[in-house]
Amino acid sequence: MEPFYRKIFAQSWQIIKQNFHLLFFGLFASLLGFNEMKMAFNFQNVSPDFLGSWVITWWNSIQKLASQNDINWSMADSYITLIGLFIIYAIILILAISSQGALIHSAAKYLKSTKGKVNNSLSVALEKFWPLLGINLINTIIGYFFIVFVISPMIGLVAMNSGLSFYFLLSLIIFFLLIPLIVMISFATRFGMAYIVIYNQSLWQAFNNGWELFRANWIITIESAITILLFSIVYIVVGMASIAFIFTPFIVLALLMQISPIVFYILIIIGSFAAIAVFLLITSFYGAFYNLLWANIFLRLNGKAPSHSKVHRIAHSHLPALTR
Repeated sequence: MEPFYRKIFAQSWQIIKQNFHLLFFGLFASLLGFNEMKMAFNFQNVSPDFLGSWVITWWNSIQKLASQNDINWSMADSYITLIGLFIIYAIILILAISSQGALIHSAAKYLKSTKGKVNNSLSVALEKFWPLLGINLINTIIGYFFIVFVISPMIGLVAMNSGLSFYFLLSLIIFFLLIPLIVMISFATRFGMAYIVIYNQSLWQAFNNGWELFRANWIITIESAITILLFSIVYIVVGMASIAFIFTPFIVLALLMQISPIVFYILIIIGSFAAIAVFLLITSFYGAFYNLLWANIFLRLNGKAPSHSKVHRIAHSHLPALTR
């Protein structure tokens, strides 16, 4: 049995290495967050992602405008500002969703390319914008709103109730039914995005096929999430160390040059810009790499050759009778 994760990670790296323009897509795709990691290992975090924040912000703004009884020209500047912000948010949202699709398309196109170069991914993703937005909304609505309005109140109810039987029953429902269901739907929508971009499927067909793919490969999917989580922890530590390594010399120089306030502030500003540039580069790479990893996992699971989890491969090596 050939290694699964080693090949996935190496292939994702090669795609970025030969196509640095994908870092642009990675920067915008990172705005959508990394739902699989948060849903599987940090479900108590109820803060919305970019898409959830966008929906909540504009829903509140529309409600506020609708509650205004008297609309006059003195409020025209507020409306113009609101419309301008809406346009900016909409452009960023389109770029974020399309970048996610572009990275998925790049992973699929890389397998068919002899030179390793991928082009026209953004134009392909733009054509799939609405179904990609729809499946992201499904993930956001289930992942955020369901936690906020269902799971969090139930956890609070468990904490306040002193009845042991009630506590036990509600805990079973929350931790062994509702939370796993949300995690599974998060993985299903991730695979559904690939079905939309690569196989040109409709929203509901893609979501259904994504669910079926996860159901058939749930062990290797969870294993993949754990592997990516471990990589993410190491990457974050290295990234923070890199930012500190870039920024610290400027702080030291600035402190040594306090005799000149102008030089002090110039060095702090230059160091800040350098740290921000490194942060954006780190974020761009991780956003691109993360989405390419899941796209390549999808392509392997959907390929002709069977894919086996690490657990299965270990069992096959030591207890072959169990894997027949």
